[in-house]
Amino acid sequence: MNYLNTNILERLYQNVLNDRIFVDKSMLIHKVSETMNTKSKYICITRPRRFGKTVNAAMLGAYYTKGYDTHQMFDRLKISQTDSYKKHLNRHNVIY
Repeated sequence: MNYLNTNILERLYQNVLNDRIFVDKSMLIHKVSETMNTKSKYICITRPRRFGKTVNAAMLGAYYTKGYDTHQMFDRLKISQTDSYKKHLNRHNVIY
């Protein structure tokens, strides 16, 4: 099994995007990207049970991984309207 830059996160998040009910939380990506290469680069995202930790992790992984091209997934989300959108999209190694 491949754990580096795998397409598992892309498939998981694509299932979320195709769901009948979808809430765009992609601006979390913008907040995470702002902290890269700063003293605050370590982030702990906590939520109660069933509040989307796995979905958010899949979204972050699908956005950052350079193993696959996920432009089509994110072009229609709010994150695509930010200045840093293309700066980090599919540019980092992701371990899952």
